[in-house]
Amino acid sequence: MDRSRRSFLASVAATAGLSGCSGVIDSAPPSTDGSAGAATNPQSATERADSSRSRLTRTDGEPVETEFTRATRERASEVGTSVRESVVVLRDGNRGGTGWFVGEGEIVTNAHVADGSRTLSVETFDGATGTGERVGYHEELQPDLALLETDLSVPPLSLGSLDDLSRGDPLVTVGHPGRLGQWILSLGRYLRVLDGIDWLLSTVPTRNGNSGGPLVTLDGDVVGVVSGATTGTAGNRPDYSRNETAYTELPEIAEQTTSVPVDTLEASLSDWR
Repeated sequence: MDRSRRSFLASVAATAGLSGCSGVIDSAPPSTDGSAGAATNPQSATERADSSRSRLTRTDGEPVETEFTRATRERASEVGTSVRESVVVLRDGNRGGTGWFVGEGEIVTNAHVADGSRTLSVETFDGATGTGERVGYHEELQPDLALLETDLSVPPLSLGSLDDLSRGDPLVTVGHPGRLGQWILSLGRYLRVLDGIDWLLSTVPTRNGNSGGPLVTLDGDVVGVVSGATTGTAGNRPDYSRNETAYTELPEIAEQTTSVPVDTLEASLSDWR
């Protein structure tokens, strides 16, 4: 996959006016311009991230490295491949986003994903489909969280602790970034938590459709719920649905992805259960 077709992963936006990263479910077919074949060997593209000179990004005070070792990328792929079994597609008509199982029959997502209807359709990674009923919801979208109940059953993800995070730690998310496909793995770094607006900031690449996805450590523990948007380039893109590669190549960036911190999630779950 060439650099231009991966540029949406390099443009991460999280500003005070951010409206989130859910969006219209794009049902357009994968590209047929010949580039779709790159999906059969995406690892060759990420291998280019190995170089002798690390790039740095000053997204937030002190710089953090944007490159990852091969071992880190391999571990991220393993974790993401495991996590995606617990991640679902949520749809409400042409709108949708990402959700994930936090308990038996319980799905976490963003409030802005679930605010259009009390019932959303749910699709699991193995292809099972059903519905999720909204049982917890912050109507004002602050914090941007919702809880659904469903008859579907997949293994839940475990919750981690912010106390275990240090600036620059690798983090992974799995979600459904628009036309690129579904159950896409992406890898970035933890920056910090902004307490005043309750945001966990990271450089993990996301875009429309990633809303509500789990932000996990390389141990597979959830430390945040993705809520921020990213920008992408226009044009056709191949479909990387259910791909096992964690996309990691990041240039110097000035913006960040936002997530709801796990502590805030736990407080909401305590009220809703």
